[in-house]
Amino acid sequence: MIKLRAFLKFIPSVFLLLSLFVLVSCGSKEEAKEGYDIYAVSKDETKVSVVDTVTITDVSENEAGDGTGKESTEYGVKVIASELKRQPEDVSMSAAISDKVKLTGYKIKADVLRLYFAPSYSELSKGREVLTRAAIVRSFCQLDGISQVEFYVGDMPLIGFNGVVTGAMSADQFIDNAGNEINAYEQTTISLYLTDETGSTLREIHRDCVYNSNISIDKLVVEEIIRGPENGEEKYLYPVVSPMTKVISVTTVDGTCYVNLDSGFLEKQGNVTPEVAIYSIVNSLVEQPNINKVQISVDGNSDIMFMETIPLTQVFERNLEIMSTQ
Repeated sequence: MIKLRAFLKFIPSVFLLLSLFVLVSCGSKEEAKEGYDIYAVSKDETKVSVVDTVTITDVSENEAGDGTGKESTEYGVKVIASELKRQPEDVSMSAAISDKVKLTGYKIKADVLRLYFAPSYSELSKGREVLTRAAIVRSFCQLDGISQVEFYVGDMPLIGFNGVVTGAMSADQFIDNAGNEINAYEQTTISLYLTDETGSTLREIHRDCVYNSNISIDKLVVEEIIRGPENGEEKYLYPVVSPMTKVISVTTVDGTCYVNLDSGFLEKQGNVTPEVAIYSIVNSLVEQPNINKVQISVDGNSDIMFMETIPLTQVFERNLEIMSTQ
């Protein structure tokens, strides 16, 4: 009898613990819900900014209609597309997808989202078109399962203002200084030197970039080297420095470019030789008309033997001997 009484006294405690567990679990799920930033273009065509954030709860209540809240890549695409059409509350901003930017369809293949626009897309001004692309790509690339976005006008791939197909674009292809905002854009083509599977030679590529005009071309070059191969370049090119490397500063004075990187630069990347890592940066920067020499430091210190082989105290010049002849 004593044991039975003790058991009966124990039951309420068990129910209390189970109730607390359920509450904590539900709270954790609520906190884990992901938000998606919605980007729009300023009416004066000078910047792209976040104008709203859509959460999974908002999605299930406003768009799904089934109340399940189940998230999928295709479902997310439909929701983001719907939000991109919505006129922002900020009267200085305009929706990225409008009557002129009419989205007629889409396809998802692997992690690439292909968007089809009506022919009127071609009527956009240069400024509006680039910023529209930035807003749309950044919005969609937040979705799980989408890392790149392709633009088609009618049934033809979008041609940029430089006459080259824009191809599959990632969010970080639209470089800025301020996280959620792109101001006064520029579009340019830069020369970069990456390596092949041997890690012992450099190969030249040309890359189209859209970037914030507050960023120097010199810094843009270094950031693109760190990003490594993209858009199919991975088939024959390999990164030369760790993608975890951070750019502290890039300053050019009297023809010498001073590059200051964090300690991520000291991490060896695959079978890449120290010479390839150094001259990938040097040869790429020297392609700029205002640069003929480069000095590299790590966390502000150049008194370092890079990979125990190359002293960073020296000033580097272009190295043609390390270039691939293929």
